[in-house]
Amino acid sequence: GRSCILAGQVGLAGSVVVGDGAVMGGKAGVRNQVTIGRGAQIAAYAAVLEDVPPGAIQGGYPARNIREALREHAAIRKLPDLIRKLKTS
Repeated sequence: GRSCILAGQVGLAGSVVVGDGAVMGGKAGVRNQVTIGRGAQIAAYAAVLEDVPPGAIQGGYPARNIREALREHAAIRKLPDLIRKLKTS
């Protein structure tokens, strides 16, 4: 695509199609035969395994809606405390 921004160490497997204006953060990776839609944004370290719709903002492993990925990351950080509470009750 035209006017795309790919940060350092982005990996695109063969046959990846990147739409115009797409942005990909550092160390993001895209699996073979995947399409990144026009204007889509991919966060750093994301692993894109499926097509990304135009204008979508995705992140995580595997890549999904960035809000979902960030919520999951925050919840995982709380797990040790939750487990500790369960063991003491």
